[in-house]
Amino acid sequence: MKFTGERFIPNDDIDIQLSYEHEHRYAYISKLVAGKVVLDIASGEGYGSRTIAESAKEVIGIDIDEEAVKHAATKYAQYTNLCFKTGSVTDIPLEDDSVDIVVSFETIEHIAEHEQMLSELKRVVKDDGLVIVSTPDKKIYTDESGVVNEFHVKELYKEEFFDLMKSQFNHVELCGQRFITISTILPICNESGNRRELDLIGDFNEKHSMYMIAICSNKEFDISQLNKSIYFNEEMDLYAKDKATLSWASNVHNELMKSQQDYFRLEKEYLALKEHFDEINKNDDSEI
Repeated sequence: MKFTGERFIPNDDIDIQLSYEHEHRYAYISKLVAGKVVLDIASGEGYGSRTIAESAKEVIGIDIDEEAVKHAATKYAQYTNLCFKTGSVTDIPLEDDSVDIVVSFETIEHIAEHEQMLSELKRVVKDDGLVIVSTPDKKIYTDESGVVNEFHVKELYKEEFFDLMKSQFNHVELCGQRFITISTILPICNESGNRRELDLIGDFNEKHSMYMIAICSNKEFDISQLNKSIYFNEEMDLYAKDKATLSWASNVHNELMKSQQDYFRLEKEYLALKEHFDEINKNDDSEI
């Protein structure tokens, strides 16, 4: 599949920040979906469905694009608890109360029928299940950046998004996601074996989060599962890539400086030779 900007396609040429943002969402819910039957609606390339299939009992990826469905079914065929189907967010081809969790990341802003979409999500999820929806905050994503995404049909401000979710579900927890540069201090050898909560030090303002993730349910759920989360992928280490880029730029600079030195040396030799030959020609002309 080719990256058009409409759906995320993981590959080596894609923007690393985009990769972190998309992959983190699925990694973040891996504990929530453990042992559950999960619907990943608008599953696209299928990378997210594959991620949660690592811990879920069963994952059904549904997308309106037949090419995306065929691609995902072929690429992730080795996962026996994962299947892909063609369908729409406003007409989901599943029975009522058939899944434990519905995941819909970066989908709702692509359509105008928000209420119809949420009605379908409620229909297919069990009464005690979860619906997890993410979308960009229009204030940060569009208004402050000045960039308009041509594939977005109807974006929402944080207040609008929260009110929309609350109109459909009794309980809504809202998380914010943003891309930041950090330094980490982590135990290298922890003799006690106990996990520790990460302390986020500094002037981090959650109001500046570009993306919103709503975890919704009609019944109360354990919000202690919604931990603070930092996502790191060594294959996409921005610091390492930055150092590599600086090293490359330094090498290019050195090569450029050497080329300039060679150019000036050759130019000097050329001018000396030209002066020499001009003198010879001048002498030859005077002897004629």
